[in-house]
Amino acid sequence: MSVTNIKQEIVDWYNEGLDEDDQITYLGSYSFEEFKDSLATKEYKEKNPAITVPLLESGPAFLVEDVHGEDGDYEARYIIFSVGDQLFQANGYYSSWDGDNWDGASPFEVEAYTETVTRYRSK
Repeated sequence: MSVTNIKQEIVDWYNEGLDEDDQITYLGSYSFEEFKDSLATKEYKEKNPAITVPLLESGPAFLVEDVHGEDGDYEARYIIFSVGDQLFQANGYYSSWDGDNWDGASPFEVEAYTETVTRYRSK
């Protein structure tokens, strides 16, 4: 599945059942926030971190990772989700003024890799 297809499927999923005047043509902040919330709402996340979004035609989507981190004057924000065997990342940011912002959140395909990290602690 291509990244273009997954973006279009999220838009189609969001538009499902909406009047034409309320439908979106691009993946903006509000629509992507709805998608992210459907992947894993707070009430379900603790019970099962992989929540399906059944309306995606390509198959269920699962939340893999939800990351908040410091980056300059705003908090970097991204999620990793899977559809089938493919992994996708979408970037956003958090600010105390606006909350989560996913404008321009264009999912792109990523792959998992393992990294060895050495840390030190006092004896």
